[in-house]
Formats: sequence, structure tokens, C-alpha cells
Amino acid sequence: MAELCADAGVERSTPFWLAARLYAPHHWINHHWQPTTVSLTDDEITLKWAIFLAGYDKAPEDMFSPRYDNRIFLGELNQHESPMLAEYSVWALWERPDLGFPDLRIAPDQFLKKPENARKWLYRLLLQSPNLGGQDLAIIEEYRTKEKSASAREGLAAGLAERMAPPLHNIALDWYDDESDASVQDILLSSMAAKSDENSDFTEVVRHRFVEAGAKGHLRKRLLAAAEGTNLYGH
Repeated sequence: MAELCADAGVERSTPFWLAARLYAPHHWINHHWQPTTVSLTDDEITLKWAIFLAGYDKAPEDMFSPRYDNRIFLGELNQHESPMLAEYSVWALWERPDLGFPDLRIAPDQFLKKPENARKWLYRLLLQSPNLGGQDLAIIEEYRTKEKSASAREGLAAGLAERMAPPLHNIALDWYDDESDASVQDILLSSMAAKSDENSDFTEVVRHRFVEAGAKGHLRKRLLAAAEGTNLYGH
């Protein structure tokens, strides 16, 4: 790596080294990786690449400390003053199947106080939790009615779509009727199309919107893709 940096005329910095590990093949890591420790007080660019490594499960186990698992530090980064790092640290917990809501260091009743870029991943992480993080379904209603950011509501809708099950059907229907943002509506509608065999109201809503949509518009294609494999598909 030293020779490569010299040839390219760049300094072998910690962020550069971490980025190299993220994209490098395993044989390069096995032969060339040199231990690198990242601190929670490091600069944003260093911590960003460290979070990416952890999120994509390519980080060494002792990247932050030989005594503590990386998940501990991802949780600490949830509260970082940088909105970008806070967002990425929550994303990393959502991305890794072996990590999740229990590793989060932000309580559900604090979600709405966090930056909108972090909120969209906080919602998805909570909805990914098998028991909804011990929360009642009413919290979803609270989020969707109080959330002012369309981008953050997209995250909440995506989380609902990923988890969609009968107890959530009425929430999805009510939300779709109330939602003013087209992108959020499309996410909800696609999830209804995918689950249309489970709920006749989903079928009716999707059929009605499909007819209304332009023949050459993106929505029809999206609904057809979502409904593939259901009885709704092709009708």
C-alpha cells in the first residue's frame, strides 16, 4: 500500500486505509492489511469509513478496541454530533443481520427529536425488530402523524412495507388515505400490492390506483412488479 500511495502521490491516511479495506478482495486483506485502531474522537471522514466497514461486515473485530465489540461503538456513534455519522451508524445497525435494535442507543420516544436523515433509518430499524422493540403499534401512528419530513416518512413507510403483516394492514390503509406525499404513497401502495392476497381492501385500493395511473407512467410498472406472484397480478 505504501508503494501504491507513493506512485499515486497521495498520503497513506487512516481514511484511505479504511476505504481500501472496504473495496479490497479478501486475498489483499489477508496479505497486506495492517492493524488500524479507530477512536470515537477521530475526524468525520475516518469515522465514516469505519462505519461503512462495520455496516458491510468488512471491519476487523478490534477496529475500535481489542476489548469491546464494534457494535458497542456503533451504538455510541448513534449520538454523535454529526448528523451524517449519526445516520450512518443507525444504518449500519439496520444493514447487518447480526445487529439490530437492541444495539441502538436512542430510545423510541427520542426518535422525533433526531435529525431527519437519522430518523428515516431509526424507523426502519425499529420496524425490523421482531417485537417492535417492545413498543405498541400505536407508536407507528404517532410517528406517521407527527413526522413532518417526507424523506423521514419514506423511511417509516419502507420499514412498514418490509414488515407488512395483518396487524399493520389498517395502519397502512389509513396512512395511505392521509398521506400527501406521492413518493410515500407509492411505497405504501407497492406494499399493499405485494400483500394483496392477504387483504381484500389492499386489492381494491391497488386496482383503483392502477386504473387511475397513466399507462406509460412509472407507477403501473412498479405495482405490476410488486404484485407479481399474487392473484392480483394480471387482473
